[in-house]
Formats: sequence, C-alpha cells, structure tokens
Amino acid sequence: MAQDRASAGGFAYPLVRTLRRYRDGQLLPLLLGIAVLYSQVPASAQSINDALAHFYTNSPTLKATQLGISSQNEGVNQASGAAMPQVNLGVSPSVSRTYGYPCASSSGACPAFVNDGAVGVSLSVTQQVDLSGTIDAQIDSAYLGLKSGWTAYRAQEQALLLEAINAYVGVITSQAVESLNRASVSVFLRRRDEAQRRFDAGLGTGTEVANFEAAFQGEQARLRLAVGNSEVAEAEFRRIFGRDPSGLAFPATIANMPRTLDHAIDRAMRGDPALSQAEQALSAAELNIVDAKASNGPSMALSARADHSQDLLRNSGDYNTSFSIGGQISVPLYQGGAGVSRVRQAEIDRDTAQAQLIAQRESTRANVISAWNNLQAQEASLGSFVSQITAAELAVRSAAAELEAGVGTALAVLTAEKDLTSAQVNLSSTRSAQVVASYVLLQAMGDLTAEKMQLPVDGPYFRPDDDFETRKVDNFASDLFLDHERATATPSFLRWLYNDQ
Repeated sequence: MAQDRASAGGFAYPLVRTLRRYRDGQLLPLLLGIAVLYSQVPASAQSINDALAHFYTNSPTLKATQLGISSQNEGVNQASGAAMPQVNLGVSPSVSRTYGYPCASSSGACPAFVNDGAVGVSLSVTQQVDLSGTIDAQIDSAYLGLKSGWTAYRAQEQALLLEAINAYVGVITSQAVESLNRASVSVFLRRRDEAQRRFDAGLGTGTEVANFEAAFQGEQARLRLAVGNSEVAEAEFRRIFGRDPSGLAFPATIANMPRTLDHAIDRAMRGDPALSQAEQALSAAELNIVDAKASNGPSMALSARADHSQDLLRNSGDYNTSFSIGGQISVPLYQGGAGVSRVRQAEIDRDTAQAQLIAQRESTRANVISAWNNLQAQEASLGSFVSQITAAELAVRSAAAELEAGVGTALAVLTAEKDLTSAQVNLSSTRSAQVVASYVLLQAMGDLTAEKMQLPVDGPYFRPDDDFETRKVDNFASDLFLDHERATATPSFLRWLYNDQ
C-alpha cells in the first residue's frame, strides 16, 4: 500500500515523470498541443507561495480569527484571578445637616440646624480556600477550552489557505482553458475558410462548408463560456486576495509532501486539528468528572476587613476604627441527588468523548486515504491525457491530409479537432486538480499552515500559544495551574482523593 511519491528533497510535479515515459519522438506532438498552457507565464511571475504569504498577512477574515483567539486568551487570566486574594478599598465621605427643636445642638445658642460630616475608609481582603479543587478545575477547564480554540484556529487557517489556493489555481486554469478555446476558434475559422475555398474551386461540397461553419460557431460559444468562467475566477481571486490577479505562475513544486501513504497517515495522527480537538474534548470531559465530584465536597472562604471613620466638619477629633477577620465553611449535606447525578452525567460525557475520539481517528485515517488516492488518480490521469493529445494530434494531421486528397471527410477532421481540444482542456484541468489535490492532502495531515509551508510572510507567524504567553497575567495561580505540557493542574488533596486515578 505504501508507495514512493517523491525524492527526499521534495515533491516533483508528476507531469515531468509522465513525460519521461515517452520516447523523444513522441514528445513533439504533445509539446505542440500544450504549449499554449505555458505561453502566458510572465518572466517575473508571482509564485503561489508569495500570493499565499500576501493573503496570510492581509486577509481580514484571518485577522479577525486571530483577534478572536487573542480575546479567548484573556479568559484564562480571568479564571486564574479567582484563585488569588480579592482586595477591595472603599472610601465613603458623607455630609449631613440636622434640624432640631427645641435644640439640636449641645451649645446654648440653639441654632436652627447643625452641619456634620465624616469620611469612612474600608479595606477588605477575601481569599477562597480551594479545599475541593473547584477553582483549579475551573482554571484547567478554561485552559483546555483555550487550547481547543487554538486548534480550531489551525483548522480555520488551513481552510482559508485552501480557499486561496483554489482561487489562485482557478484563475490559471480558466485562463489556460480560455487560451485553448481561442486557439480552437482560430483553427476552426481556418478550416471553414479552407472548406469555402475548396467549394469555390469546385473541389468541395456545401455540406463541408456548413459543417465547418457550425463547428466554428460552436467553438465561439465555448469561447464565450470560457471568457465568462475566467471573469468569475478573477473576481473570486480579487475577493480573497484583495487585488487583481497578475503574473501568476503555475505551481511546479510542492514541498513537504509525504513519500508514502503510511507516512501521510502517521503525520495526520499527530497533526490533524480535528483529531487534536477530539483529544482535548476527552481531557476536558475527564476534568469535568473531577470537578463534579469536587462540587460535593466542602468549600471555605477567609475574609479580613478594616474600617476607619472620622469627624471632619466639627473638628471634634472623634473617630472610629474596627477590625474583623473570619471565615466560612460550607459542606453540602443534601442536594436531592443532584450531586450524584452531575457525576454520572460527567462520566457519560467522558464515555461519549472517548467514542468520538475513536471515531475521529478513523475519520482522519479515511480522509488521508481518500486524499492520497485522489492525488494518485489525478497523476494517473495526466499520463492518459498525454497519450490522448499525442493520438489526437496524429488523427488531426491524418484526417486533414485525407480531406485534402479527396479521400477523407470533413466530419473526420471536425471530430479529430474536437478530440484534440478536449484532451488539451482535460490535461489543463487535471494539472490543476492534481495541484489542489496535493494541498488537500497537506490539509488532511494538518500541514497546510503558513508556518509549516514556510510562506515568506513579513514578520512572525501567528502562534496562539505565543500570543497567550504575552498576555498571561503573572501571578501565583497562573504559574501553579497553567501547565502547557499537560491538561490538568496540580490538584488539591481532596481533588486528588476524588480522582478515579
């Protein structure tokens, strides 16, 4: 099942290998048939990697996705903050005016009213003591959700890059087909004029002229369709890349391709974002079991408070200062079975995640096999169309010579010309399909990213984990709980006790 695909240095475009299977004498008709496909490549052509690098740097859709990841990265900071002491400072100034009768004052003047004022200052500190491990479970859950978002970003980056690749190759393909149809229109125009000259000289028939005229009109209709397809492809390119398609070069080499199917499957098992998400979902489900068990345990909170108030207006020197410290322990005694139900539900969710992980492994394997076989089929089709072009070129020459000699028919020439054009169009389309199939295989393995393809972008690649590190709040909780090498944090004693492991 494992087959060699390329040399260790990269992936050579299989058309070259296909051509080598033919003797030198057989290459001339082929080269004549497909020369139009290469005639429009400018000397300063823009490579697909350059175009993808521009897309990666300037795509508003991709930028919005990256900003969404940055927003998610702040969620762990907020979760870890709950594990730290909560310190609050309060200032409460007040002014009052008191009316009284017969006398609102202690002095003998007995004024109509008395002004009074004070300022109060309070400082409170509250610390949640994580006896059951609920807080660190929440932090871990937030971090796992964060990593899942990172994986989703990788999947979206791959999807957007593949969309850009399709747009890039689509323009080249549509332009090549348009060029082939233009060449075919010129050929049929020449054939029609030749038939008209033979008819005028008494050597041909009106039927021949009519047949070639009908064929010419048909080729013009196909040309108009090809022009419309080119315009659609160019509009799609502008939508995705934000600029006009110009100087596009057909991809000749695609790096980092697997040499065998087994190698491709192995890379997919380590790099497929969908598989990584399924693994992270299982870790999160296992963590939820611990969290559900811990929610049935005790919780404790410690608090301290200091208050100070002082008279400001009457200058009496009166003040009041108080201090308090306390705590609260809560132990769930009876929840109507809700706690036990939460644990059972979490265990069911864990089993579901395990089943989904197994299913995703098989799906990843199937996707790689499908992409691999599709690529192999496209490569095999290239050789078939090469043979068809060679045979069609020979048939055109033979049918034209027989018609000139008066032993052939216009129908034979028409059929041969149409077969040649069809084979050339099929070769162009298959070349494009083969290139896209190569990138689809990279996507199935999780390798269709800017960094793994080493696109020549300006500046660093966007790495969600690096973005997180730049945003991570430097506190005890983040240092204690956020372990990038494993999904769970350092457990408390009771959380360890609740863990099935």
